[in-house]
Order: sequence, then C-alpha cells, then structure tokens
Amino acid sequence: MAKLPQSCLSTAMVFFHKYFINVKGFKDKLDKYMTCLACIFISIKVCNQLMPLKEIISLFFKIYDKIAIDEKAIFEYSDMLCQLEFNVLNTIGFDLNIDLLPSTPTFNSQI
Repeated sequence: MAKLPQSCLSTAMVFFHKYFINVKGFKDKLDKYMTCLACIFISIKVCNQLMPLKEIISLFFKIYDKIAIDEKAIFEYSDMLCQLEFNVLNTIGFDLNIDLLPSTPTFNSQI
C-alpha cells in the first residue's frame, strides 16, 4: 500500500472541493471516485511525490473493487484519468497554488 504525505492528500482534497463547487454533480459512483483519483494524481505532481500512473490505478482498483486489473484495463483507465485530470485543471482554472496550514492529520494517509 502506498503512503502519501498528509500535505499531498490535503492538497488533493482542496482540488476536489474547488472542482466540486463548479460542477453540478457526477454521473455515477465510479465517476466520483475517478475524479477524486484525478485530484490525487494532480496533487502527487504538485507535491513532488511522483508515482507511476499504472501503480496509482492498480492501487485504486485494489481498494475500490478489491480486484487486480489487467494491462488493457489499466491503459483504458489511465486514458480516462488523464482526461479527467485536464477537466479538473480546466474547471479550477489551473490554479495550483494552495496554502496549507500545519495541522494534525485528519485521515489515514493510505491511498
């Protein structure tokens, strides 16, 4: 299980909140979780905690569906995740500046 720093997950949460303010809702449960994963993917880049996209998607599906997926599915979901990443960035106006105040951890840092 990959561990991400609290600041990285907090940044992802802020990105998700900024995105959610500007959208009307989600199509289904998977769309909501994939958008959340796109926000985590953006925050991983912003916080310089780089992880391969393949690893991020594999971990997500181990948690979400409790299954391992094959290479073809990883390719399809990575394409979807990249499109969602651009959609999130476009919706929040490419504003990646976030001032996080030091605080106590609010949630478990396992992705």
